[in-house]
Amino acid sequence: MNEVPGFQGVMKDIHNVRSQIRHRQRGAISPVEYLVHKFKQDPERFYCDVQYENQSLRSLLIAYKEAVEIFKKHNDVIMLDCTYKTNCYDMPLLNVMGITGNNTTIHLVNVFLSGETQADFA
Repeated sequence: MNEVPGFQGVMKDIHNVRSQIRHRQRGAISPVEYLVHKFKQDPERFYCDVQYENQSLRSLLIAYKEAVEIFKKHNDVIMLDCTYKTNCYDMPLLNVMGITGNNTTIHLVNVFLSGETQADFA
């Protein structure tokens, strides 16, 4: 067990306090809306696109602009990896990575998708 000298609580206590802080910061908006809001506050660094369908999240794309610009210049290899429903939103998560000629891996894009059909990837 991870013990901290002098701490009289359990790890769940820390989790609960952190959850309360995050909830106060978000206010009345959902965690996804708060995430989109934070990324859109910094449009010079991040590209964020969100699509809703019937007031439900359909897709969320997040890209680090600097990584995309590097990859445009050194686009040797691109890898796509999709993890299926292993997150709290029960949505497939598509990771897009690139490898430059210097054998450097660049994380380009994360996309939460609504499903696994060809139309969802378009």
